[in-house]
Amino acid sequence: MTCSTFLVMNTFTYLNLSTSMILVMILVNIIVYVMRQLHETSRPLVKKKSSAKKPKSQKHICHEFSFSEMQLATNDFDESMIIGKGGFGKVYKGVLQDGVSTQVVAIKRLDSISKQGATEFWTEIKMLSKCRHSNLVSLIGYCNEFNEMMVVYEYISNGDLAERLYKGSSKKSPLSWMERLKICIGAARALDYLHTGTGVRFRIIHRDVKTSNILLDENMAAKLSDLGVSKMGPVDQTYTHVSTDVKGSFGYFDPNYFLTRRLTRKSDVYSFGVVLLEVLCGRPALDPNLGDNELGLVGWAQQFIKESTVHHIIDPYLMTLTHCSRVRGQIMPDCLKAFVELADKCLQTRPKERPTMSEVVVALETAVQLQQRGDYVVMCSGYDHQDQANSNSGRKSRNITLSRMLRNLLPVKSSLTPVMGDADSLEKKKSDKRFVPGTFSNTEVLPSEGDTYQEFDVSDSSLKLFSLDELKHATRNFSDDMVVGEGAFGKVFEGWVEEETYAPSKVGYGIPVAVKKLDPDSMQGVEEWQSEVKFLSKLGHPNIVKLLGYCSEDKDLLLVYEFLHGSLENYVLKSNIFPTNAEGFGLTLSWSMRVKIMMGTAQGIAFLHSKENQIIFRDLKASNILLDKDFNAKIADFGLARHGPINGETQVCTQVMGTYGYAAPEYVATGHLNGKNDIYAFGVVLLETLTGLHVLDKTRPVKEQNLVEWMRPMLSNKEKVKTIVDSSLYQDYPPEAAYRYAQLILKCTQAEPKDRPSIEQVLQSLDQISGIKKKLFKRRG
Repeated sequence: MTCSTFLVMNTFTYLNLSTSMILVMILVNIIVYVMRQLHETSRPLVKKKSSAKKPKSQKHICHEFSFSEMQLATNDFDESMIIGKGGFGKVYKGVLQDGVSTQVVAIKRLDSISKQGATEFWTEIKMLSKCRHSNLVSLIGYCNEFNEMMVVYEYISNGDLAERLYKGSSKKSPLSWMERLKICIGAARALDYLHTGTGVRFRIIHRDVKTSNILLDENMAAKLSDLGVSKMGPVDQTYTHVSTDVKGSFGYFDPNYFLTRRLTRKSDVYSFGVVLLEVLCGRPALDPNLGDNELGLVGWAQQFIKESTVHHIIDPYLMTLTHCSRVRGQIMPDCLKAFVELADKCLQTRPKERPTMSEVVVALETAVQLQQRGDYVVMCSGYDHQDQANSNSGRKSRNITLSRMLRNLLPVKSSLTPVMGDADSLEKKKSDKRFVPGTFSNTEVLPSEGDTYQEFDVSDSSLKLFSLDELKHATRNFSDDMVVGEGAFGKVFEGWVEEETYAPSKVGYGIPVAVKKLDPDSMQGVEEWQSEVKFLSKLGHPNIVKLLGYCSEDKDLLLVYEFLHGSLENYVLKSNIFPTNAEGFGLTLSWSMRVKIMMGTAQGIAFLHSKENQIIFRDLKASNILLDKDFNAKIADFGLARHGPINGETQVCTQVMGTYGYAAPEYVATGHLNGKNDIYAFGVVLLETLTGLHVLDKTRPVKEQNLVEWMRPMLSNKEKVKTIVDSSLYQDYPPEAAYRYAQLILKCTQAEPKDRPSIEQVLQSLDQISGIKKKLFKRRG
């Protein structure tokens, strides 16, 4: 046998063996596949984890269901139990049973061929397990077994907004205009919650806001869902992500995000603007059945908005005629104008020109007020834009548009809108020496016993030491047209500095700051200035105003803060800064926004009262609760703050400092100081936000001048509480929530400090109150 013959025979032998092995392996794989398919159709007896491992950070975040429990809940994934389909897979209606009770749930099951996978699965679980809001769909649990990934939610009975607008069955009646407005408000509140980090320490960008992700419960309340592609970041950082992988849905994409891969909260605002157009027009964001000019909703609708012919794009259902005796439509003119302006603002090309979701909430709630108070738009077959112009020519003064309203939410350069410091004007301080913000003493302010004007070290802080020349340059030499507020300390100026270095810059360049300049004739002085720098150089919290730096040259004392948009007093107690309509109705913050602001304030106080800080604020009042552009509360003015006992023994002060009306009675009478003094002041602010009235007002009848003494006897009666709620809310609040709010006020303003709750108990009560929503009733007829 030759060598070549030997090699050929061995090669054939090797090939035969290899072929045999391949055939065996194929056979084994077929058997394994068949057994797996048979296994999945029966209840598993042995628990085996999925290959999609749970991230370490996700352990013990919510209930984990077994695959067999999911099979039992869905009748082995019966096709008749399917209630929806999406990019993730099928959604089943399920019934969970624990032997005692049953619970109807929605179970989203990942399809094996889905383009979404483990990342989105764990992202959604992570987000929803940390978030809790009445307008967010609630997470119940998940399943991660046998290569199956499922998410279990609360069951939402009325489907999604898309179904009710343009994909609904004939069994479901179309949504009225008022129902649509309420749904938009609910979805906006959920996004505002995600964006601003209310009650949590992170912010979330949804990235997939659309009508099919807005679910409707049995009361037609909105529930935002599907956080599988959302992004999260810390609440104390400017929230911008740069991503190479754009996520979302076509028709809703923010063009700026799509082109630059730069993701911000304003990307969600754009998508929400598309939702607003869908609500108005009753058609989807993309409709392939229409021509090129009408394929995309945004481009099509914006052309009509630009031409002021909006009535051509309104959902035909909303154009139907009601009330046979008069030709009327469903949308009122001022409401329509404000709504369209809001949608147009949300859809601006430049993200900076879009409103925040907090501003969107306020704008939508204003639209509801306009809808309830205005006249019906006359709409009929012969109606055109010129008819509308003629009919509205004599009533321009009554139009309250979004641009006018948002303009009044931005910094107002007048003494009525102090950005920093006390809200009482200089004239009030001079005319009534018995009521001096910052002190009860009618004599000259002196240092407390043991206090001296001593130097303090802030070298380890991030504060910038500004020169007087730098601040002159930043404020145009403290020009009068840069004044944004005035209080007992002195004037507050708007200034402009570079974002990174805080070097002075021209107006409109860099970032705005608030510069508070001590008036030489001020009743406040060096002590308060030192206290402000000392405390704020050490404190950092989302609900505490941020001090950027200070200046001390000769007799000039200045403080430089982050720029904020007014105080709680401006928005609740001074509604005259807002435009009013012909009837004189002012536009003020809604109930939900007031609760949100008070929750933020309570979080700030809780931080001050913590064991690590043990700081008593001593001057909590509406004018010292500032608001940023998202209406997040920021506690300001630490000139009177001091370290001391919070819930323990009482400290005695030789001089009572604070603001009359807000200070606790035992502190005024005896000088006894502890953390419960701040709780009393918090209760007073709660009362002001409930009633819309100042704690002290000498223009009221004698028995009503002190708000606490006047209102306390009425707070325990449900019917009486309804009569004292701020009239500007027009009963647009949950009565039960208002009553619980009144009960909290009673507790906080108890005469005995020991009977008042801790700030942690206050926060718990406010959290429960925020979850109470007004019931929606369908109008008959």
